[in-house]
Amino acid sequence: MINAQIKKKVLEVLGIIFTFLLLGGDHFLPKGIVKVLLLLYVGLCKLFYNVYFVYDSTYGYVCNTATFAINKECLGNTFMAMVFVLLFFRFKAHVINQGKWHGMALVLAIGIGYIVGSVRILANPCLF
Repeated sequence: MINAQIKKKVLEVLGIIFTFLLLGGDHFLPKGIVKVLLLLYVGLCKLFYNVYFVYDSTYGYVCNTATFAINKECLGNTFMAMVFVLLFFRFKAHVINQGKWHGMALVLAIGIGYIVGSVRILANPCLF
């Protein structure tokens, strides 16, 4: 009984740590990783709007017409953290194996964050 309670508390602490990592992710990620993580958004803009980007280490990906930029703030890690907290802490009581749910909630939060971020960037009025 004590082991189950300790395991539950450890998983809650890990959930809080992952939340803070997602919230502060754009501050401590190296520029090379941010460059790779933003490629999905850049590729979608190229595909849908035929807009080309150049990577600038200061601003991120800048449109060739210089009307807008896709930078590290566009990753949406605050939204991903919110989705993770919602998924993990709301549904963890319903899951039998809570250790696997921890990783699955993180992957789902990142996936949902990318989907919503893609829709948000594609609906940008600067692209029309």
